[in-house]
Amino acid sequence: MTSDLDTLHAKANALCRGRPSEGALRRAFGLYAQAAAQGSGASMAAMARMLETGRGVQCSEREALRFYQLAAEDGLADPAWRLGMMLAEGRGGPRDDAQAAELFSSTAGKGDPRGLLSLARFRLAGRGGPTDVLQARILLKQAVKAGAAQAAVELSRLFEADCDPVEAWAWARLGESRGHRGARAQRLRLAASLDGSQLEAAALRFAALTGNVHG
Repeated sequence: MTSDLDTLHAKANALCRGRPSEGALRRAFGLYAQAAAQGSGASMAAMARMLETGRGVQCSEREALRFYQLAAEDGLADPAWRLGMMLAEGRGGPRDDAQAAELFSSTAGKGDPRGLLSLARFRLAGRGGPTDVLQARILLKQAVKAGAAQAAVELSRLFEADCDPVEAWAWARLGESRGHRGARAQRLRLAASLDGSQLEAAALRFAALTGNVHG
């Protein structure tokens, strides 16, 4: 049974590659639906994404929410995070910060950088639980280590708000080194407020961060 489901899912994936026609996408959705009916969480997630975006099928956020829920129950991190985002934004149903926070916590626990970043933002905003800046910082650092360059920029802004421009510069530089488009502007703006000794300290701090992140 598992091999049959994998075959159906693989055929659907193949139809979606490149620049598929609407007909190909509709056929792919049908194959995903066949596999999903037999319990394929990955196919449920693929259906949910197509329903959410209206790709090859009529857009239905309510149905997308339902299929993300089913896929998340199968233990998959990506649909769990996407379900959390829909609940956080009130798409497909009522906004539910508490459930969104639970889903972000679940995906964060699996090391998913998006889950870590989303949970950190919730902790900073006091959504789905009390405001906890310290935990948010810990989560953002974990997200950076998991590959989320955006988290480094958000840490930079937090340290800047705490009047620590040296630490803020180092995190912005780390985000820049990871390819974040806005990190360079953040770093240059911070650099304008630093003297020579502070810039040297910031560069040393960046080197230390680089070692810690890759270590």
